[in-house]
Amino acid sequence: MTASLATLATTFATTGQPVPAQGRLATDRAAITDEELLDMSLQADLDTLAALYDTLSNNVQLCHDIQTTTDSSLASAVWESPNAEAFRAAWEEFRPKLMAFEDALAAGATDVANNHNNNAAANGVTDARQLAPVAPVA
Repeated sequence: MTASLATLATTFATTGQPVPAQGRLATDRAAITDEELLDMSLQADLDTLAALYDTLSNNVQLCHDIQTTTDSSLASAVWESPNAEAFRAAWEEFRPKLMAFEDALAAGATDVANNHNNNAAANGVTDARQLAPVAPVA
């Protein structure tokens, strides 16, 4: 029995561990036969990929805006209190994570764009929107 790509991806995403495929690691491409690859369920819908791309792309800008407006407002605010100190410390700890999330959103949007564009080309869809790679704003 060959696991579907969705099952393999879900298992890897939840456990972080490679998934055995008939006694072999799913990440070991040389151990998976071409027949097994063909049996894996792959699906793509151009409209939903484009919608996901738009969401991820927009969220890249939102992450950047949160960072820059918060930095600017904190720098100019006259706010001195224990809560202010606690917030500034928490913000300094969180800001790098927000920047990393912006990077992850951009990488995800670019991957979705590549999948969308490749699927459109492979299926001869000539009227599909071409999605551009996305870079982090920061």
